[in-house]
Amino acid sequence: MGNLRRRRKKSRNSGRALLFFLIALNGGAHLLLTTKAPAADLSAGAVAGLLETADRTRPADFSGKNLSKLDLRGLDFRAAILRRTDLRGSNLSKADLRGVTLEGANLSWADLSGANLGLTNFRRATLVGASLRGSRAYAAFFGEANLKDADLSGAHLIADFAYANLEGANLSGCYMAVDMTNQPLRFIRVYFTKANLRGANLTRADLSRGVLEFADLTGANLTEANLMAVEAAGARFNKANLTYSFFRDADIENAVFTGAIGVESIIDLDQTLNRRFAHFD
Repeated sequence: MGNLRRRRKKSRNSGRALLFFLIALNGGAHLLLTTKAPAADLSAGAVAGLLETADRTRPADFSGKNLSKLDLRGLDFRAAILRRTDLRGSNLSKADLRGVTLEGANLSWADLSGANLGLTNFRRATLVGASLRGSRAYAAFFGEANLKDADLSGAHLIADFAYANLEGANLSGCYMAVDMTNQPLRFIRVYFTKANLRGANLTRADLSRGVLEFADLTGANLTEANLMAVEAAGARFNKANLTYSFFRDADIENAVFTGAIGVESIIDLDQTLNRRFAHFD
């Protein structure tokens, strides 16, 4: 009997060792398959009900709550607080999030397409792989947020992305230009100060009069992008695709263009500011 117990124990230990080996070999894939994700703290209906009775004096506070994978499309969150809320994989398409605090929230793989994000605070929020396609983020704040591989294509982004991570993000066709026809608003612009835009897709994006100071655009695609009058001092365009991009009146002091593609096709490169201090091959 003792030998039988020892053989069974040895078999269990061997099986456990094999399991951990497979987990390590496959980057934890087996663990993900066998671990059930925690359920949301509230149902979508409960969230909608709390929002209906909330107002600015008595906001619906979802801070720290797990609202992941819920269908919250089209809801009005203006009287809500979403600080550090878990919204991973949730559907927030066409939701009204104007003025909402989402500081430190996790919105990885969430759908915010067509959402109204005016004055929304995403400071240090995680939006890895999130979709913000066609959203409107006027005067929103994404400082230090993680938007790696996020889809912001076609969005209106007059927002602050200082120190944000947008590596591999899709910003193709984004409208980020200053509205010079509106005098009270002409000083509000898009900021990418020291942002990480490595490998980002900015094809046909309009960044005119925006701020790209010390931004890292290494390997980014800026084909036919409008960079008229941008402040790009110290920006890195190493190995970026600049084919037919528009640089008139852009300040490129100490900007680096080493290995950039299509430099000879840049429109109005000869009309940039401080070009003699920029670094080309």
